[in-house]
Amino acid sequence: SHFLTFYVNILTLPKLELKNIRIQNLDLIQEIANQNKIIICFGGHFLNYELMTALPLYSDNFCFCNLYRPGEKYNVIESWVYQQRERFGAINIPSTIAYKKIFNLVSNNNGVKSYIIGSLADITPEAHSSCISVSFLNHQSKVYSGTEILGRKLNAAFVYAKIKRNNNDVYCVEFKKLIPDDKMDSYAYTRAYVKELEKNIIEQPELWMLWGASRI
Repeated sequence: SHFLTFYVNILTLPKLELKNIRIQNLDLIQEIANQNKIIICFGGHFLNYELMTALPLYSDNFCFCNLYRPGEKYNVIESWVYQQRERFGAINIPSTIAYKKIFNLVSNNNGVKSYIIGSLADITPEAHSSCISVSFLNHQSKVYSGTEILGRKLNAAFVYAKIKRNNNDVYCVEFKKLIPDDKMDSYAYTRAYVKELEKNIIEQPELWMLWGASRI
């Protein structure tokens, strides 16, 4: 399938191919790390988003973790994908035990200044999941709210990882601080994330992988 081919091509990249990615505004992450705060990093399913798993190669000061929804049954392909995501030092964290896992990591941080928790929330929430209604691409849609609930529980900082492609086919990841419109809103950062996601899609719609598929 298209997605399987994509994962084979991206997840088996050797370290030498990391020249195809640029990390921008890493100073923002460093600034937050210096405050000893956990970072919740929202993102979207844009082409080459898997290269985010190479973030540990750029600094020893913070550890990158992937939130994921575990399947109900063992899946060979999913298992392989999870293994590949950890090959540069990232850590996979099941969303079902996220708080406990992150708490244990922070308690035994081994000199790590901060943990970056990556979350891709641009997919349709499951029926039993915590979600809110938002305006997304001129439609009312539902989006996961669990990531923000987790972040607030951890007193985390919230950022967005914007992915773009330049004229040389180099993919750039730019970290942007999420600034909510209403800080009194319990889901202000989720709404701010959706706005950044929209702008990211409109700027380079061809990179977004969920056109025509299930989405928020």
